[in-house]
Amino acid sequence: MSILCVEWKTLEPCLDSRRRPQVGSPAVGRALAGYCCPSLRQPKIVEALLGYEIVQLACGASHVLAVSNDREVFAWGRGDNGRLGLGSLESYSSPQQVALPPEQEAHRVLCGIDASMVLTVQNRILACGSNR
Repeated sequence: MSILCVEWKTLEPCLDSRRRPQVGSPAVGRALAGYCCPSLRQPKIVEALLGYEIVQLACGASHVLAVSNDREVFAWGRGDNGRLGLGSLESYSSPQQVALPPEQEAHRVLCGIDASMVLTVQNRILACGSNR
């Protein structure tokens, strides 16, 4: 599994024996919660991702993106500036599947402070969020 974080955020993930994602740390709790719900103070299974094998995570200032082994992308946290890639500015406290353009498959995700990028298997860069 590959993990990327921005600035002072710390992501301390682990997969249990059944490959269920568990994430914990006060800083990441805020990002995972998207400031829409209380911070997580202890590791907690991300229940919306049960049944998916997560192969890569990226953490922004207040959002998280994940890639599954089936090349699906999930995003959650603050939606300001469209940084989640969900076509809205809404914030989500649990992972939402990101619709990629037809014929594009996710290889890796990156998060900045106000933006996100998906690097595709087809060698394309898909970007969303602030362009400042």
